[in-house]
Amino acid sequence: MLTWGVWLLPIMPITLYEAKISQSIAKSALAGMITWSISIFTYYLLSPIKLIFIGQASRQEMHITNYRDEFYWINIKSFLLGDFLGSILEWIGIAIIGGGIIGFLVSFIYLRLRKNLK
Repeated sequence: MLTWGVWLLPIMPITLYEAKISQSIAKSALAGMITWSISIFTYYLLSPIKLIFIGQASRQEMHITNYRDEFYWINIKSFLLGDFLGSILEWIGIAIIGGGIIGFLVSFIYLRLRKNLK
């Protein structure tokens, strides 16, 4: 449940707020897509920042202090094109579809309940 909660926590208030303001299921679904897409991008952006600037014991060759190593820039390029970009491209479709579904469901339930309570 904790794994799902991390992803549902930021999207629920955003899509609910959009549903309240715009009264539109489509705009709320779009807000969900954008929210999860930004979340995916920032999640995977942390990895190169951590490796290059902060450092990781198992990947010392990636730290910025090793920039004079002959393979440093090749390693960075390989990491950015492989792990970073590859992971984003792998998960962005799920973020768009999943964010749209969650945004749709949240706004649909909110608008339906609001209509029935009036």
